[in-house]
Amino acid sequence: MLNRFHVYCNQLRRLYEAIDQHWDIFTNDMEVQVMKNYSMLSRKFTKYYSMLMFGIMLILLLVPLTPILLDTVMPLNESRPRFFAIEVEFRVNKDDYFLPILCYTTVTILIGANVVMGVDAMHIACTAHACSLFAAISKQIENLISKANNNKESNKCRYRMNMELDPLNEKLMYREYIICLKKHQLAIEFVNTLESSYQGISLLLLILLIGTISLIATRIIYVLDQAGEVIKFIFIFTACLITLMIVCYSGQRLMDESQSIFHRAYAAEWYKFSPRLKSLLIIILYRSNVPCGLKAGNMVPLSIATFAAILLLYDHWDDPQMVVDACYQFIFTTAFTARVLHNIWNQDKLQQLCIAIDKHWDIFTSDVEVQIMKHYAMLSRRFTTVFSTLLFFTVLIFVTIPLIPVLLDTVLPLNESRPRIFAVEVEFRVNKDDYFLIMFCYTTVVVIIGLNISIGVDTMHFACTAHACSLFAAVSKQIENIISKAYNNNKVSKCGYRVNMELNPFNEEIIYREYIICLKKYQLAIE
Repeated sequence: MLNRFHVYCNQLRRLYEAIDQHWDIFTNDMEVQVMKNYSMLSRKFTKYYSMLMFGIMLILLLVPLTPILLDTVMPLNESRPRFFAIEVEFRVNKDDYFLPILCYTTVTILIGANVVMGVDAMHIACTAHACSLFAAISKQIENLISKANNNKESNKCRYRMNMELDPLNEKLMYREYIICLKKHQLAIEFVNTLESSYQGISLLLLILLIGTISLIATRIIYVLDQAGEVIKFIFIFTACLITLMIVCYSGQRLMDESQSIFHRAYAAEWYKFSPRLKSLLIIILYRSNVPCGLKAGNMVPLSIATFAAILLLYDHWDDPQMVVDACYQFIFTTAFTARVLHNIWNQDKLQQLCIAIDKHWDIFTSDVEVQIMKHYAMLSRRFTTVFSTLLFFTVLIFVTIPLIPVLLDTVLPLNESRPRIFAVEVEFRVNKDDYFLIMFCYTTVVVIIGLNISIGVDTMHFACTAHACSLFAAVSKQIENIISKAYNNNKVSKCGYRVNMELNPFNEEIIYREYIICLKKYQLAIE
């Protein structure tokens, strides 16, 4: 046991030494900036995580003081029963020794919370550092072509006339790729060390979290009539879910960043490469095709998919009527919230998309390309109009349904008013008949706001997708017309077949340039 603990300490020491060495190896401005961004991100994440956990612990520790406060503010004939944040048994009277036991449980919880947050913070920092290594390497690979060709002149169309790399640039790129390969190997070794260091504790943590969440969920059902116990267990349940999500999200982020190297390398201008450069590219593609990740006990991958699978274990369908009543509201609320958060979190990416669309209209300038892009733009516009009209009409009917009982009470009155209903079930602890108009206006506004958010996000998605389709359609049409445009000056025989089937050098050069332009436009569409 002591030997295993010593090995674990040595692995952690190697991790910290490797992090220090990486700052001496990844030294150019771009790499340093990427690593600084990730270190600041991990710092903010750790800070907010610690504040959230301490807030939960503070509320959890204050709950046992509730009976004392109530005995002071609203005293009863006898003192309210005392309880603690965690159940302990000292074979003594808890009321007589309430203060010492409370101090003991408080110290125990605070020490445990500090240990958990310390381990999690270090795990987050190491994972963020690994992500920064992969992000720096992928960025370096992306910039290789531009760095190698920074001295070449471009023609008016911004496409290079000579697609062959000169020996100097080829040698420079070869050295840069070798450096990227070595740095990639360092990043992989760091991830392997990180995984071996945390795989045991990750598996133990995963098992404990799953067991704790299951027991707490079961316990809450039996203490629904005790507000203090419910609050305590809800906060413990929330803390466990947050810890589980952080562990899984950090592993998912590492997988995404490691796989981005494959996409960046695949997007390189490989047709300019010499055979030995292509061999290096194949090595990078082969190694980065399988993303690096963290596994609990070398068995369970730590990812968002694992987090979702664990949450599915706690789905209970004991009350079908409740599920039917709440299902559609939960789905729509989640959809609206997800759309808002998506726009907030991806605001920069959406801005880049709009800028790219504007630039594409300056690059795809031939008549055929402009005509195709206009056609798809009009198609997306019509689709958006029909989609918006249909949704507004559907929601209009949905919103006016609650007015049916009011209308029937006016046209066909009964001895008593018909029960009031709402488009969205809400609970304000008031009489729905007395406050029907106010609640109806509230639900109508909520539904309309959610509808507008949904339509706005979906129509933007339609427009971007249609624009992407137009780019691919324009490139395919351009490729289809290359041969006919190149041969438009050749003579045709009486039977309609060309007399000379070989291309002259001039036409061959035109086709070559046109294909290069199509390749570059195809690359823009993929990006």
